[in-house]
Amino acid sequence: MKITENAIVGLTAIFTNRLRSLLTMLGIVIGVAAVVGTIAVGEGARTLILEEVEKVGGRTLFIVERHSWIRKGDRWIRNPSREYLTRDDALAIEALAPSVKEITPEIIHDIHTTSGRDHQRYLMEATIPSFTDSQNWLLDFGRFLSNEDMSTWKKVAIIGAKVWEEMFNKINPIGREIKLGHERFIVIGVMEERGSAFGDFDRDREIIIPLTTAQQRFRGNDHVDIFWGKAKSFEVADQAVNETKKILLRRHNDEEFFEIQAVKGALDQINKIILVVKVMLGGTAAIALLVGGVGIM
Repeated sequence: MKITENAIVGLTAIFTNRLRSLLTMLGIVIGVAAVVGTIAVGEGARTLILEEVEKVGGRTLFIVERHSWIRKGDRWIRNPSREYLTRDDALAIEALAPSVKEITPEIIHDIHTTSGRDHQRYLMEATIPSFTDSQNWLLDFGRFLSNEDMSTWKKVAIIGAKVWEEMFNKINPIGREIKLGHERFIVIGVMEERGSAFGDFDRDREIIIPLTTAQQRFRGNDHVDIFWGKAKSFEVADQAVNETKKILLRRHNDEEFFEIQAVKGALDQINKIILVVKVMLGGTAAIALLVGGVGIM
């Protein structure tokens, strides 16, 4: 009986004070929605970012790069340094940096590619056999680079999923010829489909060849463009970056001709942005719930 009476009293109060009741309901609904939205936006953004990070190597990744062009004042000039990254630097870092799990040296640039009558421009990535582990990227079929490919400068290539589709119409390309620039290579494998990383870095449009082959056929020296590094854990990522920097400075006459960027640093900045968004949405929720609370009183 008391339940029925209370319900009648409550409904009477609601219909008697319609505006107040409406404001109360709006405050509670907006407040609850804002709280749920805050959690969903923050976690959704973090998940999306981590998925993109996995496409380029994961949370422990850091990149060492020697830029060909640098900004000086209000203009861009060629990097005047005579120091370059080499594979020996990568081996030294792996041997001397206790927080570094692995270093993968690479040469990366666009290249004109031909197969039969088809012509395209793709990203050529010259690397070493540990690439698949460092990038968390596996083969779809065929085989990857071997130590023999590296030591004999073999002209073999592994192609991305879109290269396979655009140049070979998804017909088995193993053993087929592909021309990179003026050099002929034999396709030995196809990478699994990876998709784009951070919007415009389409990993499926890559062609992978041995680092030593690129150095001999395209460069004529032992220079590399970039190191893909991995720390032993996310917690020691900053330490891995510092160790790498010290080793490179020691090996190159204390000249800082390179730049190091770590995923951990980027994630820290992104987490700060997400926190600001959460605070703003949390403030909206607090005000809405306050309005609802005043209405109830």
